[in-house]
Amino acid sequence: MMIYCARITAIGLFVADGLTDKMLITFDSNGPKDCLDYSLSLEPSFREESLMILPGDRLLLAGHDYLVTAV
Repeated sequence: MMIYCARITAIGLFVADGLTDKMLITFDSNGPKDCLDYSLSLEPSFREESLMILPGDRLLLAGHDYLVTAV
């Protein structure tokens, strides 16, 4: 069941550094300014308001499946 869908609007300068450490940080485009260089900025296109994204959920990104470890 899909509970959230978003479009990537910006890629921070240091996202690749996090990927080297097997970490991907995301925020909506109004995220903390001091974190945006390290994260993907997202613009939600769908969100199931009654459900929350939790550790243990799965993220499907560009056909690849990832485990959500922290929210």
